Amino acid sequence: WFFKDAEGNFTEQVSSITKLTENVTIYAKWIVPAAAMGTYKGWNMDDATEGGTKASSSWSTSLLTVNADGSYTGSGLTAGNLTADQMQLTDGVLLLNNGNTYHYINASLGLVWRAYGTSYSTSVNNDTYIGINTDKVTSVDYSGCKGAEGEYIAFFKLTYKDGSVKYAFLYNSKIVEVGGFRDASGNTDLDVKGIKATSVLVYGVNGKVYAKVENKIVVGNDGKGGSYNGTELGEVVLNGFGALTADGQNVAYTLNADKTQATFVLNNQMRVIALGNGTYTLALDGYQGEYTLPDPSKLTLDGHGNAGTGTYVVNGANITIYNGETSTTYGLDVAGKNLLGKSIFAGLTFKSSSYSITFADDVQAKGTFKSSSYPTYEYGFTAEYANSVLTITITSENYNMGFVGKTITATVSDGKLTFTSSFKYDNTTDVNGTEATCADFKL
Repeated sequence: WFFKDAEGNFTEQVSSITKLTENVTIYAKWIVPAAAMGTYKGWNMDDATEGGTKASSSWSTSLLTVNADGSYTGSGLTAGNLTADQMQLTDGVLLLNNGNTYHYINASLGLVWRAYGTSYSTSVNNDTYIGINTDKVTSVDYSGCKGAEGEYIAFFKLTYKDGSVKYAFLYNSKIVEVGGFRDASGNTDLDVKGIKATSVLVYGVNGKVYAKVENKIVVGNDGKGGSYNGTELGEVVLNGFGALTADGQNVAYTLNADKTQATFVLNNQMRVIALGNGTYTLALDGYQGEYTLPDPSKLTLDGHGNAGTGTYVVNGANITIYNGETSTTYGLDVAGKNLLGKSIFAGLTFKSSSYSITFADDVQAKGTFKSSSYPTYEYGFTAEYANSVLTITITSENYNMGFVGKTITATVSDGKLTFTSSFKYDNTTDVNGTEATCADFKL
């Protein structure tokens, strides 16, 4: 309630301490309340697998309270006010606490999700708070765990004060209303309290599969599942999750950015199809043209997986040419129209009594250094070879040893690498002066 001035503008708000000395008219000031208005209480879910039923009596943390006028408070938060845009937000990210604290709000479901701390501004992390709108929800059945790729995954069944029920899927730091959860066959509804995120189909509110969770990895439905027919390959069936069936074979596919083309490998031959409404046409893969080989003869790629008398498959910066039972991998220089020879170390392993060095089958000299005794120390590396000297740069490590970026040198001869600089891979054992051998290596 407010006073108004002579022009009709709201002025002082009337409260219990307002003193009236004469008869006056006071006015109700109507506002559009914050879309996320409510008191959200909940609990902490860390990276361990957990599940069960929680009623409102067990929601112990006052995670967030949003008032009608947009003012808010919450556990660990500095009190503040929502912006004009945040006042209207019904489903999305609320950055509160001066933009330092990530909240994902779904007002319709009555859920808010944030990290356990208040310094995470980009995600809920994998140690999280769940907040339930106590004005709407009476209890939740749930299960959740840290996903294989680091993101938290959770499954919720919410029961409301009016007796209705809704389902929520929490992943990738967002909350999605869904229709329910079923087993891998899609025939049996799962008890939300016992889901282990090992093989789950997540159904949308439209009854279609929204995502699947396999071994704690979420794969979203790409929307392109179905049967496509064309003259070149017969029927091609996409499952919407990266697998297709063609010519009686099950293979993986990838979609381009606008999901108009699918790329896959069939019988050691790269194929690209342009997707229509239940139909497809064969499309070019972008690698067509005449290329120079290392010897330096010429080879023509037709853009449909054919290379001279053989076939080809592109994998990143490499291309493999198949001819009957044999295959050869080259580096691929599309701009210069060249097929490049592989590293002279490609596919080889050099061994000593205490470590091994395995090179990738690649145009680039790279691989892994691994110790032989327990505990196993493993380092990824890239290398450059010149004038009988191999220069190795450490790029990764499985223990926090601080060696990433370190450079090591070794001399190279037929069948042997001899280290010429210090590298104590376990902080004790030095490779300097030691030899690793590979009988198959020839300069």
